Amino acid sequence: ASPELFHPPSGSSTDDEASRALERLGVDRPYVLASGAADPRKDVRGAVEAFGLLPAPLRERIALVVTGEPDGIAGEVRWVGGVPDAT
Repeated sequence: ASPELFHPPSGSSTDDEASRALERLGVDRPYVLASGAADPRKDVRGAVEAFGLLPAPLRERIALVVTGEPDGIAGEVRWVGGVPDAT
């Protein structure tokens, strides 16, 4: 079983909480999440490059959201910085 941290809080509306968290982070459309920008094993640069190869109309409909801090990677990426487990 997974730790309690990874389960929705009891008695709360997780959809509302998720919507508020995404709004706070500036994510306004469906997204692909890449985590661990500072960890080279995560190959976030590869995810960014692959996202850049998608057709422009698809990139306009789907956001690439990356946790961590930018490491020389820019472009059509929504950097959200460190995200605490409670978000």
